[in-house]
Amino acid sequence: MLKKSKGKNSWRCCSEVSPSCDLDASNASTVIGKRKRPTSLVPRQTKPARGGRARASERTKGQSEEAPCDSDLSMLQYVKKHRMVDSAHRHIQLCCHLKDGADVWLRESTVQKASNAAVCTYWGCGPGEEWKRPGTESVLDSISPEPLKLMAYRKNAAEVRLQMVGSPASQEQWMSVEDVKAQWPTFYEENCAHAQSSPSAQTTMHIQGPGSEERELQTIVGHRLQEDDEGGGSQFQLSCQWDSGPETWEDEVKIQSVWNAAVLTYWNSEPGLRTLQAEGKVPHRYLRIQSHDEPNRTMEVQWLGYSACADETSWESFSKVKEKWSSAFESYVKLHSLESLLDS
Repeated sequence: MLKKSKGKNSWRCCSEVSPSCDLDASNASTVIGKRKRPTSLVPRQTKPARGGRARASERTKGQSEEAPCDSDLSMLQYVKKHRMVDSAHRHIQLCCHLKDGADVWLRESTVQKASNAAVCTYWGCGPGEEWKRPGTESVLDSISPEPLKLMAYRKNAAEVRLQMVGSPASQEQWMSVEDVKAQWPTFYEENCAHAQSSPSAQTTMHIQGPGSEERELQTIVGHRLQEDDEGGGSQFQLSCQWDSGPETWEDEVKIQSVWNAAVLTYWNSEPGLRTLQAEGKVPHRYLRIQSHDEPNRTMEVQWLGYSACADETSWESFSKVKEKWSSAFESYVKLHSLESLLDS
């Protein structure tokens, strides 16, 4: 669950906290320790209504009802729940909530290739020894390890660093090229056979971490309320773990603008929590303009902290969006050749 820390405005996805911490404490009311794995969810208000995620896995046999692999995961909003599939190759499927409101079951590796941070945030994985993914808890729930992608190649030692399915990139695992070839021949042919000519990892989306090189978000593990120095109310900041370097506090808007599904997966772990904690403190903010209806002079807007699904977006007048969010409005109308609206 999301556990409140000693400070009144900070929460951590945890059951235990330790005294050590790598987070930047500047301008923070509370510094929170490293996160251990959550134990349960707590009941609370659920406004707005959104589907919660079931931490206990569902187990299926025979027909898996898995969606086609061509499902458009660029439309992924959040991961809701998971289930074990008992087949020739036992694996996990994740229930993915898409922008059109549909819930589809997809193989874990398929989802993680599309949105690594969302899957890692769902499992709550990080630097601690314990985490929630089945297969690490007991022999009964053991799942054969599966490589996700090649991260690095050590030429002199003929070793490769792999990111495994269900794990963040920060949990490195070095293996000999020969062992990879023996265990996962298809993966070897597609990746390791050409490692000498392409030794670096494939990357996804990046943002600039404070005071360091570009880093890739792995998981979101906590949040806090931060007062606006200019008196504009509070905002949420998220505690982020990266593929390298320490955890950092980042503004919610900065993270959701790039990793929408990771932020929504985090909040969906306790539906309604963001609304409850934001009430009277955090003003509603636009995240992005999704579409427009020129005859009715309205724009469909996604709100910060909420999904791009039709039941959570709203249609606002051109004039309101132009007044409240002028730079985004101007960029959108230029992109869609609607310059006449700038003078209206």
